[in-house]
Amino acid sequence: MSMRRQGLKNTSAATRKRITTADPHDLDVTEWSIRRQYDAISVTHSHGCSVVRHGNTSNSTVLYTVYEGRYSQPRLFFDPPTPKGSVRRSFLNPVEWMRDDRPDLSYPSADDALAALLAA
Repeated sequence: MSMRRQGLKNTSAATRKRITTADPHDLDVTEWSIRRQYDAISVTHSHGCSVVRHGNTSNSTVLYTVYEGRYSQPRLFFDPPTPKGSVRRSFLNPVEWMRDDRPDLSYPSADDALAALLAA
């Protein structure tokens, strides 16, 4: 199977199910790589939005992406809607957090940045 992250929305339901539920030992290298990315995200819901924490990023560049609406992990991984926005740790000052849509503002925690984005 040859697929890139951008092309995942075109994968069949059977392939998606195989990637997300099969024993990792039964997956080929490409499927296994995609499975690792899938397993690395976590999804929570708050204020009518879905919040994805991208766990495959390093601690210095933690990233959260917010989507309006309640979506499942498979939907957000394989065919995500347009995000409402993102929050990440500041590159210049790693104790601060920034919203991608408002890089002029900083927040003392991810929770504060996410709360501001959710309220926007």
